[in-house]
Amino acid sequence: MTAGAPQLISRSCTTGWLDWVWGDLWLADDALYRISRGMAATRAAARERRGRDSRSTVSAADTRDETTVDALASKLADDDKNRLIPLDAIATARLRQGMLNGRLSISLDDGTRIKLLWLKDDPAYAILAARLGPWLDHGSS
Repeated sequence: MTAGAPQLISRSCTTGWLDWVWGDLWLADDALYRISRGMAATRAAARERRGRDSRSTVSAADTRDETTVDALASKLADDDKNRLIPLDAIATARLRQGMLNGRLSISLDDGTRIKLLWLKDDPAYAILAARLGPWLDHGSS
């Protein structure tokens, strides 16, 4: 990831167990962005994923996306499930990798709690484990 260029780490990110609409999860130098893909795009992506050898929702072409932080920020108001999580506002974070999905639970300095889920084959877990180390709570689930 080039300095300043956000990195796409999942295209299957939801905001909780009852949220069935996938979103793109981006890691920027100073924040995480979750941008909804909408239900139609979610259905199409799920069908496409079943037909591929790779199970990750992030393709090689996706990793070359030249999206900017400004472009992501401009999409935040488009959906109430979109999220901006400034890394310096994280009080604690819990990162888990399950059999089917990865999960990030965050508590912000202001008391806000955020949960993000993604399919386990996406690279999000490994990337977030490396980047969020100082904030991770290594206690039990």
